[in-house]
Amino acid sequence: MSENTGGEAAVLSQSLPSNLRAKVNQGVIWSVGLNLFRDVLQFFVMLVMVRLLDPKAYGEFGLVNSILGLSTVLSFRPFLEQMLQQRNLARGEEQFYFTIGAIVQPAVFLGYNVLAIVLRWFPDYAEVAPLLHLASVLLLLEWFSEFRTRVLEWSLDWQRLRLLQAAGLLITAFTGLGLALRGWGVYALVGQLLTLPLPFVFDLLWVQRWRPTWFWNRAELSTVRQYGLSRIAVGVLTLGRPMVESTVLVHMIGYSGFGIFGRAVGLATLACTRLPTVLLQSVYPILTKLERDTDTFRRANSLVLRVMTWAVLPIAALLSFIGGPVVKILYGDKWVAAIPLLPWTLAAGSAAAIVQTVNLLLLANRQQTRCIVSEVAVSIGTGLGLLLLAPHGVVTYLAGISVAQAVAVALSLLWLYRGKAITPRAIWQALVPPLVASAVALAVCVPARQWLIVSGLKGWRDLVAPAAIGLIFGITYLLTVRVAFGRMLRELVDIVPFRGTLHKVLLYTGA
Repeated sequence: MSENTGGEAAVLSQSLPSNLRAKVNQGVIWSVGLNLFRDVLQFFVMLVMVRLLDPKAYGEFGLVNSILGLSTVLSFRPFLEQMLQQRNLARGEEQFYFTIGAIVQPAVFLGYNVLAIVLRWFPDYAEVAPLLHLASVLLLLEWFSEFRTRVLEWSLDWQRLRLLQAAGLLITAFTGLGLALRGWGVYALVGQLLTLPLPFVFDLLWVQRWRPTWFWNRAELSTVRQYGLSRIAVGVLTLGRPMVESTVLVHMIGYSGFGIFGRAVGLATLACTRLPTVLLQSVYPILTKLERDTDTFRRANSLVLRVMTWAVLPIAALLSFIGGPVVKILYGDKWVAAIPLLPWTLAAGSAAAIVQTVNLLLLANRQQTRCIVSEVAVSIGTGLGLLLLAPHGVVTYLAGISVAQAVAVALSLLWLYRGKAITPRAIWQALVPPLVASAVALAVCVPARQWLIVSGLKGWRDLVAPAAIGLIFGITYLLTVRVAFGRMLRELVDIVPFRGTLHKVLLYTGA
């Protein structure tokens, strides 16, 4: 292969300033490290918690969490996010965003407590009202923690940011386990939620000795307000859907049924949205610093989309194939009702991951309005699904949601192309290779699974068969990509950390 192999990735890397390239690699390493730590920690915590708590507790917490999730956008977060688009920020100007929080956060806190009082009047939801009162304290803590998070992201101080997040995860894990072991039930889930921001609050107020000056920037207010309101519109649609969905499904199938639904959705979320989360955390601040409508920007968008789809689509395909034994191993027999839901939650989850990533690229390209329209399309699909499909069963409803997400993917990619932020070739490279390689890997796994089923080693196959099939799938997928789409794979390898080692493993020459 010629020395120009991996040209797009090489040009992208060379087009960035050396300090920015270092920040990209540092951001990816720390983000991947944090997510691995979080996944392993939450995995072991989950193994204990699902055996201590019943589905009803998860159903109640799921409803509270979906309601509280709307505070992600009905808060000062969208306005604070605009800080990342500031290429230059004078010393002390970040205080402006904290001052906005002083106006917004207490008001949202009061609003949620009023909502909790209203819920007491409705029999279906009265028992979660005390939980919402308690959970609303998180809004006051996030005033400080989110501000500290955005300042660290703007300065690209990935090490400090990820270490603080890791500390929060540890505190959360011990809090949840301790409360669950003492029999606190659903309050163990709510209690651990409140501890996550504490390391950031401590770092800001105690370690940094930071104090508010209540700085106000009237000249910048219009820009921040316009950006924040557009992000609120998107967020209300994005996070309002789970709240409406939760409210309707709790009424239809009860808290226990909704707890089962939440387990299937949670597993799909863990499988499909981790990588877009890493991209949002570490790549978006970099994309905002690139010049739009340039080849470098388009190449960056292409590679971001390709990394996501090449990882998420095969994971969704594999987990759909071995979902039954995975659910039994992870959650136990009392959660087996989640198994029929898993293929559909994975289909919707993988499509949602693509939407999330493409909307990130639209946002970096300053196409906030397109993000709103995309979310409107998904929200309309969700509403129609709840109205027309949910009465026919949860599986039918999930199938409709998958279609709605696929439509949003098509629209978002079209707008990204029309905005000259991506090319049709890049879209093909992102979608076709992982679908082809996943199909080949599944074709190889079908006879392997049949052999394991008839092997007669019952206890062995229940534990080892999913791992064996996963290994076969992974090797086949990687070999297919390496042989059929080797040049595209090398373009990705050329921009990631430890690329020298990966070159050797994948047998690339001239690294």
